[in-house]
Amino acid sequence: MKKAFFGLLMGVLLIAPLGQVAKAYSPNLSASWEGSNVRITLNNAQPNARVDIYYQSQNSQVWSVTSGLGTTDWNGYFSNATNLGVSQGASVSLYAIVGSDQTNTVNVGGGSGCWGTNCYYGNLSFSQNNVSLSTGQSQSVSIYSSGSSYYGNYYISSNSNSSVVTANISGNSLNLYGQNSGSASITVCQSGGYYNYGSSNNCGTVYVTVGGGGYGSFYLSPSSVTMNPGQTSTVMANFGYTYSGYLYLASNSNPSVASATFSGSSISVYAINSGNTTMSICYSGQCNNLYVTVNNTGACYGSGCYSGSLYFTSTSLPQPTVNQYYTVQLQVTGGSGNYTYYLNSGNLPAGLSLSSSGLITGTPVSTAPASFSIRASDAYGRSAVASLTLTPVGGNVLGASLYNNGALIREDGTVYIVYRNTKTGFASAWAFRGLGFSFSQVAYASSSGLADSGYVVSTPNASHPWGSWVKSGQTVYFVHADGLIPVPSADVFQNNGGAWGLVVNANTYDFARPILPVMDYNDSRLR
Repeated sequence: MKKAFFGLLMGVLLIAPLGQVAKAYSPNLSASWEGSNVRITLNNAQPNARVDIYYQSQNSQVWSVTSGLGTTDWNGYFSNATNLGVSQGASVSLYAIVGSDQTNTVNVGGGSGCWGTNCYYGNLSFSQNNVSLSTGQSQSVSIYSSGSSYYGNYYISSNSNSSVVTANISGNSLNLYGQNSGSASITVCQSGGYYNYGSSNNCGTVYVTVGGGGYGSFYLSPSSVTMNPGQTSTVMANFGYTYSGYLYLASNSNPSVASATFSGSSISVYAINSGNTTMSICYSGQCNNLYVTVNNTGACYGSGCYSGSLYFTSTSLPQPTVNQYYTVQLQVTGGSGNYTYYLNSGNLPAGLSLSSSGLITGTPVSTAPASFSIRASDAYGRSAVASLTLTPVGGNVLGASLYNNGALIREDGTVYIVYRNTKTGFASAWAFRGLGFSFSQVAYASSSGLADSGYVVSTPNASHPWGSWVKSGQTVYFVHADGLIPVPSADVFQNNGGAWGLVVNANTYDFARPILPVMDYNDSRLR
């Protein structure tokens, strides 16, 4: 073989577009009632970005989420009328997470309301929600109400542990006194007044931790924290003496909700998923509980806030082809830090494997469908699971959709022979026919999509080109780049893409080349 020379080649020059310059988006949200639905409109957002809506009605304590409401178009525009499950015309506060961006917060409907996490009409608030005391220490906490002055008096509704702390109310003050080491929650309510809607009272809760006060004792300040997913809170361990040693986490009732790290007397609590967990923080054998609540919301306000839960953007995968190399990278968004992927359940198709970086690679060997799930986790343990199915499609030994090894095709007036998904041209009919090939064996191909090998068959006075099936006596051989591969049986021949109509007689030049080991059922040398 030698390098081919092909006359005049005409083609189209494709110029790749320059890489786009990164653009900062400032999505703007507007909303209005439309019958029983809320019409949500976004402008200047990321193109083709997922839209999640977070909303809070006037009578709700927490934010709710409508995930995956839709996606923005190419211009970053989105409009959708959706039922949020709140009373028609009610006051609703909402914002959107668009891809990785958060929108402004807007209010829809009448009434000013009280907007924000854990905020609703008439809710009591305090100058301090978390109080740490030593035994024998007292402290006063101011009480505030967003309701009218026509409301009634404040009163203590419940004290979860009166042996730890005693409490009383004087005017707008909640007075606390530390009795013994431990924790307690004090619920304060306001009795019904002239403008108190319905029979329910307005209430709020103060969490109190009392330290022992003696040598070796300590207390946490605050003893309870409330956060959004992705936020970090700092809790201090307070000692009534000079201490040495270290704090440690003895137990965490729900590690999927929050985690904790330690630096001296400082405890960093990281919110992972919505829920509640109790952490037992210990020092020198003495322990205090830290109560953590993570809100049911996927976002927070301010610099560095986490936006959105971890989820897969790869919800479906391209189907592989039997005996053809396959590679696909799984994608997730949200979370923080590097992602780690692993097989959660089921099995990938035989021949494929998953790396910890989310890359599926390999060569499938059968068309058997495979259903499986893959879990992705971020640096803080947040995770998402995707359920997927791959069904490899049947192909020939190379995985090409049309052409086996040895196939003869005519493309743009030139006859080629196929070898391992490349094509080699014949310089003349003399060379083609002199090697025993017939034009009746040639299939027309308007565009095969095969790469040119860079070689040309110019004479019949040489061995057959790579990809040929040749016969000598009762034995068929495959002409490989390294020599001749004997074929032991008809089923091995057919399983490796052989076609009886393409077999031609061998010549003496063929047998000047090495005879290689016998072909097996799925011979990798043909791939």
